[in-house]
Amino acid sequence: MFNSLDGRTGILAVFCLFWSYLKRHRLLLTTHLVGIFLIQIATLATPWFLRQLINILATARPSPETLEQLFSLIGYIGGAWFFGWLAFRLDYLSAMYFQTRIMADLMGDSFNYILRHSYNFFVSHFAGSITHRISRLGRSFEIFVDTLLLEFFATLLFIAGEITVLSLQHPVLGIVLTV
Repeated sequence: MFNSLDGRTGILAVFCLFWSYLKRHRLLLTTHLVGIFLIQIATLATPWFLRQLINILATARPSPETLEQLFSLIGYIGGAWFFGWLAFRLDYLSAMYFQTRIMADLMGDSFNYILRHSYNFFVSHFAGSITHRISRLGRSFEIFVDTLLLEFFATLLFIAGEITVLSLQHPVLGIVLTV
């Protein structure tokens, strides 16, 4: 895996290395992305149901039909919260498995690459520094993936969902925010 870097160093080489490991674990990456997507759906659905609940409480007259609508909306809100909690737990488990598996592969391949060098390589270079750099590479992968997926990707999904919901309620505002 490391021979494909052709002696390159720097941030681009590290991103290429991370990308090659992400491609090797596509199913785990897809599971993590689906989990993030489901969390955003639950995050967007709950306020929509709460809005309907408040509108009914503010405008409807007391009647058995109104009470039935209120209880069904409370059930939907509880279901959306439970779905969000379940999606968060599933995403948390998939993220832990996804990141630890790739970090273990990344560090294992790195150490195997280092071990192919001669005895003189280890005598002339400080081995503790090399080991520290390999460990730092694994931790940097975790930070990179967390930042990219949990911050950037989740925020983009939330903004897209907000604009979509707003476009359904007020098309002009949705168009203005899209532009």
